[in-house]
Amino acid sequence: MRLFLASARYQNGQLRVVSSLPDGNQGVAAAQTVFADVIVQAQLSMSEGADDDLYGLFVRSPSSDLYYTFATSPSGYAFISMFEGEDVPLVSGPLDPDLHFAYGLGQPNMFSVVALGRRPTTSIRKLCACRLPRANLSQKFGRLRLVPKSGLSAELLGPSLTFILNGRLVSSEIVDDRHFDGFLGFYVHHGRRSALAELTADWIQVRGVFPPS
Repeated sequence: MRLFLASARYQNGQLRVVSSLPDGNQGVAAAQTVFADVIVQAQLSMSEGADDDLYGLFVRSPSSDLYYTFATSPSGYAFISMFEGEDVPLVSGPLDPDLHFAYGLGQPNMFSVVALGRRPTTSIRKLCACRLPRANLSQKFGRLRLVPKSGLSAELLGPSLTFILNGRLVSSEIVDDRHFDGFLGFYVHHGRRSALAELTADWIQVRGVFPPS
């Protein structure tokens, strides 16, 4: 589903982003700036909603029809997807029990995304922190290689996105040149079990290179 503009307001020093669109994707850009290479971190929680609602970040969105999302439910279900005319799930499953996560409404978690442009990056020697019993390794990482005595290594070439939750790697994904840059911000998916879904942002930090003029 297209990323529709959500309603937002400031309350008690926090940004509240509300979605009442059933089974809809909504978001608010953190800044009216297009970023290429960027690191974004935000402390987020869901203040209202149900377990079929999602909250998190969207990145690399040159238009409302093209974007990536990194989100979880209050019950700790992780969801990373690409939207390109339709939702394409990349990671979908419960978080590993060893990954620290604050469950429930009103409990803050720190979402981080490292977005790199055309510069190649290599040797991310960490495994996916999601338990995905029906997914093979190539679905989790993209391009893989087995390094003798070093274990599994994900080799990321070209534009890539790395998703981190509370300081732990969740997944890394290769993207094509259409995802070289874009807007970023707060993302809410409202399911069907609650009247609305409300994301609360305590803070956001964006470190990136300004695009050429």
